[in-house]
Amino acid sequence: MSNDIDQVVRAIRAAGGTIRPSELAKAVHQDKRTLQRAVQSALDKGYIEIDSRMRLTLGRVSEAA
Repeated sequence: MSNDIDQVVRAIRAAGGTIRPSELAKAVHQDKRTLQRAVQSALDKGYIEIDSRMRLTLGRVSEAA
């Protein structure tokens, strides 16, 4: 799971977003959440900020159409 978190962190930073990796890791391990649910929770709490034109999909950040 740690490698998945690292990939999400790199993708968000590469897209110009900001992220608190420790908060994402904590969210993943809390209640054994899936990575997708943990990322959504971190987004909701403001631990991840991405441009409104970006879409986060299963650990990858891609340009919204």
